[in-house]
Amino acid sequence: SKNALTFSDTLHALLGLATTHPDILAGMLPKQILLWGFTDPPPIYMALFNAFATLGLEVKQWETPNSVPSASIVRCTHEDEECRAAVQWAATTLRANPDAAIGIICADQQGMAPKLERMLAQTFGTSLPNIFYNCPINQNLAAQPFIATALQIVELDQDHCETLMLCQLLRSPWLRGAEQEADARAALELHLRKDGELIVSMASLREACLQAESTWYCPILGAALLLLAQRKAPAKLPQTSRFWLEWWQRPWLGLLDIERLTATGNRSLVKVWQKLQTDMQKLAFLFAPGSLHEARTLFRRLAQESRLAITNTSAPIQVTGPVASTGMRFTHLWCMQMTEQHWPGTEQINPWLPLALQKEAGFPGSSPRLVLHKARLLLEQIIASTSHEVVFSHAMQAEETPVRASTLLPQGLHVHMTELQLPALHPAVHLFANARELLLDVAELPLSPQLQHSGSGAVVADQAACPFRAFALHRLKVKELPELKYGLPANAVGEYIHNALQNFWTVIQSSSSLHSANIHELAGHVETAVTDALRITARRYPHTMTPRYHQLELERLCKLLMDWLDAERARGNFSVLANEEKLAWRFANLTLNLRIDRIDR
Repeated sequence: SKNALTFSDTLHALLGLATTHPDILAGMLPKQILLWGFTDPPPIYMALFNAFATLGLEVKQWETPNSVPSASIVRCTHEDEECRAAVQWAATTLRANPDAAIGIICADQQGMAPKLERMLAQTFGTSLPNIFYNCPINQNLAAQPFIATALQIVELDQDHCETLMLCQLLRSPWLRGAEQEADARAALELHLRKDGELIVSMASLREACLQAESTWYCPILGAALLLLAQRKAPAKLPQTSRFWLEWWQRPWLGLLDIERLTATGNRSLVKVWQKLQTDMQKLAFLFAPGSLHEARTLFRRLAQESRLAITNTSAPIQVTGPVASTGMRFTHLWCMQMTEQHWPGTEQINPWLPLALQKEAGFPGSSPRLVLHKARLLLEQIIASTSHEVVFSHAMQAEETPVRASTLLPQGLHVHMTELQLPALHPAVHLFANARELLLDVAELPLSPQLQHSGSGAVVADQAACPFRAFALHRLKVKELPELKYGLPANAVGEYIHNALQNFWTVIQSSSSLHSANIHELAGHVETAVTDALRITARRYPHTMTPRYHQLELERLCKLLMDWLDAERARGNFSVLANEEKLAWRFANLTLNLRIDRIDR
């Protein structure tokens, strides 16, 4: 309807033009087409090449001289050892041959590239990235931290946001003021998690950021959010994607630290970010006007479908996959993961077409014979494109499961085990490795006379359970980030049950009052006590404790307390002397602040 063609449609349109308007098409094409890397073209490509040939075009493969490099096989215990061996071999080869073109081929490039990149960075250093090696990982743009932050910023243009998303945003280094307000934003995240709400209102977030007396005071972030809130909401009428893209420029300029991205040398990522916005503008005519939510969904989908391709093909070490290496020339090559699992590997058949039809047409993966033939042809091309040396390697086990070498490996090659030069171990490793040596820790960390420490009775409980836990919690003030869950957290439930009981016994102060009251009077006292307790909790959890939730908890808690009063009636005579009695216990310069829930006579 928009007169736009996909790539597949374009190929079919060219085939149609070759039949209906051959003279026009021939005049638009060059006289010769040189194919590079088209060793196993699909049927649609073959049909197109044949059509070009009938138009008088010369279509031929680019022939390159085949090499016969020296070859060997390396066996490793596991994949990490295999990665380390490949990196050490590449470093040694590059030192001996500064002009070498080195390739490292991984059958599972996505799975192995992160390990290889980490080990290459440890070997060559990170001060000059992509100078010595090129280790591309096929990631979508939405997975890049900078662009992920930009996608989260467009979510701020609403009244409420998910707490977990805000916590992730507070940790982002690409948010303006990240370094200046690092501690305050960590305290703000802890504050949001302690509240325990899955949804946070943007008004309360802005208010928290601008509380100057709090530990989570974030003036830079608060000012940017305040400017964002002062904008007029867009019209409710659907708007074009171009309009929404312009609408997001202001929050991006106010909150996204693009200057830092440029300063860290990521100019290529800046270009990718700019191209993503340009692509959305160019594709605006394809999409009907929509709401802000629809525009956010469209932009996120576009980022997920766009791939990050930051490469340096001039780097002497190239990490690539088997198919991507077609047409590349190396002087030295290391082929990893030469196991039956990866060579020839498996290919998925099309689930929507009859298997017999796929076998007849020679679809990829339609038969084991085709898979094996394709893998053998690819391996021969890889060997023929290397001039000096080829090393094949494989691990003998994957995740503690034994694996076998690929049957495609050339026969008669020299096989040897890896001998890695591992980094020197820390002396402490040798200490713990020697089971006969005993390490006695006699160091003490007493409270200094000048330090006055106070805490709750949990100090004693934590010290009895685990001294390190007590030291971490009460001396170092280490706090664990609370986990956000649906519903009220257990401590909040326990707190309002505790408050309800306190409210009740403040009114009913003895067993005689308990026995003298009839069932309706007790029910009224219980409902009043529970209502007051729930009202306090509802102020802290406004989004969780909806009116219906509040009513259900009121009914549940009233029944729970009425059942508990049956147990209280079975006791002897008693009177309540105190509720929430506060006591202080002191030993040297340690003060424990204790609280007794209830004291009966």
